[in-house]
This record gives sequence, C-alpha cells and structure tokens, in this order.
Amino acid sequence: MTPLTNGYINQKPLLELCKVLDGANINLKSYSDDIYRKLNGGRLQPVLNTLKTLHEQKIHLEVTTLVVPGYIDDEEMIKQMCGWILDNIGPDYPLHFLRFFPKYKLDGLPPTPVSTLTRFRELAIKEGIRYVYVGNVPNHEGNHTYCHNCSKLLIEREGYFLPTYNLTGNKCKFCGTKIPGVWDNSAFGH
Repeated sequence: MTPLTNGYINQKPLLELCKVLDGANINLKSYSDDIYRKLNGGRLQPVLNTLKTLHEQKIHLEVTTLVVPGYIDDEEMIKQMCGWILDNIGPDYPLHFLRFFPKYKLDGLPPTPVSTLTRFRELAIKEGIRYVYVGNVPNHEGNHTYCHNCSKLLIEREGYFLPTYNLTGNKCKFCGTKIPGVWDNSAFGH
C-alpha cells in the first residue's frame, strides 16, 4: 500500500499503518507555518513529524510540494526545506516540485512558471538531494530519474509510459550504484 497524504496523522495510528505500508507520498505544502495556516488551515510541524516517523520506520517515502506563485516560490524557503530534509530524513527520498494551475480559491493566480520549477530542482540537487523531480510539466528533463553517481538516465517517463528503464534490480545498469526505492522490475517487463 502506498498512500498519497497531507501527512496529518497522530503518532500511534501512523505506527500501526507503517506495518502495512510499502511507501508513502507526503504533501509538504510549504516550509512556512504561516503559509500552511493561511493556505491550508493546517500546521507544518505535524507533517514534519510524519516524515521523520516514516523515515525512522524505514518506509520508502516521497515528498511533494506544489509551488504556488506568491506563496511557495521563495528560494530561501526552499533552501531551508531542503536543509530540513537532508538533516532529518536524508538525501535519497525523492522530492517533487509540482506546477500549480489556478483553481478554486486561488483562481486569480498565474500558473507556476516552468523556470521556477527548474530553478528549484537545480537548487535542491545543489543542496544535496539526489532525486528531484518536476511535475505537471510534460517533456521536462525533471520528469526522469538519473543515477546520483554517474548521472546517466535510469528511467525515462512519458506520461505513464517508461520508454527507457536502465535498472538491474535496484542498481544502475551503467555503474552498479544502488538506487534507493522499492523496485519490482517484473512490473515493467524488465
């Protein structure tokens, strides 16, 4: 089971849930408690606690941040978020920066510029996060997975298709580096 969640869950039920989880994708909606409260009516710390617990329980997790113009597009905040991720859960969990499109209560905002997503991806990689992706932007190089050791293309994504898949088990086909994650090559015909 792999849930996509906002990360709000009490510790005791989370530990019970970890017994049946293969992985989790947590929406880290901001690295500012003020923005969390304003946009989502929630708090930042419970989500950070969930990320730490999942890491401690050795659950594969991915972190997703929707980059909302005027709210979640501050480079210093992204650096601080990356620093927290590195200090608390490490460099090997995927981080996704998603493109925002105006909807519902935020319909007066513009879509996230692709250049902002590209800049945040580059910043996160420079900070030390090994697997950083750009979402909601078809045909962007940030859709693909690259080996953190030799930088070769491991998984090419075109929508739900994987035209290129260069893993042997859980290792880079080119240099043999172990790639963190939960891999079942049989699902891809490899």
